[in-house]
Amino acid sequence: MQGVTTSHSTGAQGRVLDARLLTLSLGFFVVIMDATIVNTANPTIGAQLHAGLGALQWVLDGYTLVFACLLLTGGSLADRFGARRVFLTGLLLFALASAGCGLATDVTVLNLARVVQGIASALALPSSLSLIAASFPDATRRARAIGIWGAVGGIAASTGPLAGGVLTGTLGWRPIFLINIPICLIAALLTIRTIPAPAPRTGVGFDLTGQLALVLASAALVFGLINGKHGWADPLTLGSIALGLAGFAVFGLVEHRVRTPMFPLPLLRHPGLRHSLLVGCAINTGIYGVLFVLTFFLQHTRNLPPLLAGLAVAPLAAITLFGSAFSGRAMIRFGTKPVLCSGVSLAALGAGWLAATAHAPYPVLLPGMVLLGFGVSFTMPAATATAIGSVPAERAGLASGALNASRQFGSAIGVAVLGSLSESGGMALAAIAGALALFLAVPSALRAGRSRAGKAA
Repeated sequence: MQGVTTSHSTGAQGRVLDARLLTLSLGFFVVIMDATIVNTANPTIGAQLHAGLGALQWVLDGYTLVFACLLLTGGSLADRFGARRVFLTGLLLFALASAGCGLATDVTVLNLARVVQGIASALALPSSLSLIAASFPDATRRARAIGIWGAVGGIAASTGPLAGGVLTGTLGWRPIFLINIPICLIAALLTIRTIPAPAPRTGVGFDLTGQLALVLASAALVFGLINGKHGWADPLTLGSIALGLAGFAVFGLVEHRVRTPMFPLPLLRHPGLRHSLLVGCAINTGIYGVLFVLTFFLQHTRNLPPLLAGLAVAPLAAITLFGSAFSGRAMIRFGTKPVLCSGVSLAALGAGWLAATAHAPYPVLLPGMVLLGFGVSFTMPAATATAIGSVPAERAGLASGALNASRQFGSAIGVAVLGSLSESGGMALAAIAGALALFLAVPSALRAGRSRAGKAA
């Protein structure tokens, strides 16, 4: 009887943990999908709200930029006030901001609501990871849970353009935002019912000066890059870029001197973390920038409606599932260095293929999309493992947050730069820039990875 009772208790505990993982993954899914679901809807949004390409770039970058800048602060707030409370706040704020997006009557209101969505995402993402760590104290179960959580994020990002195309093509662009409301409310209710509140940590500082410097620097830089469509020698373009670079220098000085830095700069002495951040930024610069330009190209140049444009990029989304699955096995067998290098190289070749075949029939474009999608999804698990494994265990959460921030910042840079280049040189020039960003990340991949699992390169 005791054995039966123990077995029953273990099964019940497993169902509770599965419910918690489902709840946290649901919240994670919706905030990640919103980084890409807008791609196929953007041309329709522009037509109905009378917005130009620059304003539409901010529909994406207003979200990803704020998301990137506030991720580390979101993690600090989760530690300070409790991860469940911050996760719930993020979900409810995301639902409210999604309503604002869906009801927006002009592009300025839409972009402001997207900024609020970015704030909400920065609260929800790191707190969901903290709740997973608290819910799965066993190291093996925790690793499995984090793996599933990460895979959900990959699926969300890759299926966003398809979902956006289907919804926009059948119901219009507003439902791509309004659908978030019931998902967030369901996730919030499940959180209240299934996930206990971990105790907040005492003595957690908040680096307000560093946070403000990072936001202002990032916004100025991205504004300058988007304004590049008016000419890269334009005084406003050059001034904004210079202001952004100066702001990052100020951020570095602040982080060096403040007592509780948002990101301790000595962590960058770990080459694995430093080069993983560069790889993550480059990967998202390439994939998000090319995806932004590609969906516009298919609808404006190839005259595909949103539904068909979403279906056209579906192969890129589908292949990411295989890339993520093969990455783990390849890391175990070969180590992270070959995975990182081959993944980044394949992604760069895919972007180069799209540049070379921009005006070819659609079937000729397919290999480029497949190579790009597979390369990115094959790379990111190895970059994550390298970033976390290169720092002390107590800094793993901070390393993960920094990698996610670098990726989101890369997304904003990719949309800004490739979007501006596409106005002057079309799809081909933009894809060349994406390929170049990816090729330049190969040296970092060589220096970040390990040649064999557990052995330094």
